[in-house]
Amino acid sequence: MWQFLVGLIAGICGIAIKDYFVGKSEKQKNQSKVDSVLEENNKLKTKNKESERLIEELQIELSRLKKQNKSDEDRHEDLYDDLEVEKRKNKRLSKQIEELSTQIDEYKSAIHSLESELKQLKSK
Repeated sequence: MWQFLVGLIAGICGIAIKDYFVGKSEKQKNQSKVDSVLEENNKLKTKNKESERLIEELQIELSRLKKQNKSDEDRHEDLYDDLEVEKRKNKRLSKQIEELSTQIDEYKSAIHSLESELKQLKSK
């Protein structure tokens, strides 16, 4: 009976020692997994912060570009308006030039007629 009790106690101790070492090994594996996950989490936090900073910079740049675009559009509209004004002036001046050219032709014709008349009067 003593042998049975000694065997039983030895078996229980063996199982306890095995569980202690296996449990410790499992704890080490689990701890290394936890450490790995924490390290990956820290890397992702750092990347997230960098991404947020980059997003802020890009939003600032986008805002600046929108303002610049608005300013350029306003400038473009002003230039277009100026162009339309100048086109109207050009059209008006072209019409005046045409009218003056017609008047010059009429004056030339009148001068030519008067010269002819003057020649006839001189020849008499």
